[in-house]
Amino acid sequence: MEDYFAGKLTEIQETEDTAYLLENNEIFYDIGYKVMQNQENVNLLKCHRLKYNGKIKLVYFTRDDTSLADCLAKSDIDGVLNLIHRLIEAMLQIENLGFLNMACIDNRLSHIFVEPGTQNVKIIYLPVNLAGVHKNKNEFDNEIKAQLVQKIERIGMMDHPKMRQVIDALEDGTLKLHDISTRIQAEKPVMHRNTKNTSADPNIGQKKIVDMPD
Repeated sequence: MEDYFAGKLTEIQETEDTAYLLENNEIFYDIGYKVMQNQENVNLLKCHRLKYNGKIKLVYFTRDDTSLADCLAKSDIDGVLNLIHRLIEAMLQIENLGFLNMACIDNRLSHIFVEPGTQNVKIIYLPVNLAGVHKNKNEFDNEIKAQLVQKIERIGMMDHPKMRQVIDALEDGTLKLHDISTRIQAEKPVMHRNTKNTSADPNIGQKKIVDMPD
C-alpha cells in the first residue's frame, strides 16, 4: 500500500480513529466518494471527508473496532480460520462492487478491522484518483495471502493439523481468494471430525476445489 501512496497521502497517527491526509487535494476522487456514500455494504467502512489546514482529510471511525492483526493474534485455531474466511468473503463482496480500484484499498492487516459482536470485517477504501496506477486482482490476492501466511507463522500455528491445508492453499500461487474460501468451508467439517486422526489418513482434506463464480 505504501508504494502506491508515497508522496500522495499520509496517515495521521495522533487520533483514535484511522485518518489520512491528502498531500494534493486534486487526487480526491469525488465521484468515487459519492458512490461509496450510497453503498449499502457492511464490509466497507464509511469515509468522512474533512478539511485540515486546507487539505482534505479522510477519516474512518474505527475506535470501537479491533484490527484484524490483533484479532488473529488473540484467537484460537477455529477463530483464526473463521476470521480468514470472513476476510476473504468481505474482500469478494467489495470486489463485486465493480467501481473500485484495488490499489486504493488499505489491505494491511493492521488496517483491516473487525466489529465486536458481529465479527464483520471492515475494509478501508480511499477515494483517490491515482493516474496510471492500477492493481490487478492477482497482485491484490497475493498481497493478502502473503500477509496471512506471515501472521499465522508469527502466532505459531503453521504446523497445526487444522491449519496446514489452509497454509498450503495460501501458498499456492494458482489459487485465488475465493478458492481458499471454498477450501476452508469444505475442509472445516472434515477437520473437526478427524482432528485426532488427521495425520493418519493421507486422503483427509484432499477434496476437489470447486471454483465459485466470479
